[in-house]
Amino acid sequence: MQIRNYKDKDFLQLDRLLTEAGIKWLSIDKREIFKNKIEQDPESIIVAEEDKKIIGTIFFVYDAWAPYILHLAVDSSHREKGIGGILFQVAEQRLRARKIDTVFGIIREENQKVLKYCTKKGYHALAKVHHMMKKF
Repeated sequence: MQIRNYKDKDFLQLDRLLTEAGIKWLSIDKREIFKNKIEQDPESIIVAEEDKKIIGTIFFVYDAWAPYILHLAVDSSHREKGIGGILFQVAEQRLRARKIDTVFGIIREENQKVLKYCTKKGYHALAKVHHMMKKF
């Protein structure tokens, strides 16, 4: 398995993975937006690849005030093998290298499995908030 930065040629596989995992955000998980994201920060979409197949991913958003980790997904046939933990570790290391000591995450309330997983990783829930969006 190889951990590397996402490239535009990975889009179709990444799109499939996000859809399968039930975490695709129709409004923002688009090829052009991913292109812009990696142009601004090439390290911000991390993928796990095995035999030229994307089997896992994690995204982060770097902001010195409020960095976020989101979009953790592992292919259903590769779960429970530590891939999610490795992806988390890489994302956290990349943020620590940027002098970050606190990171936030966005997890849908119905995604209880990932909520429990993140709790085991040392994350804790903050006050409930409404995640809002405005389309320009």
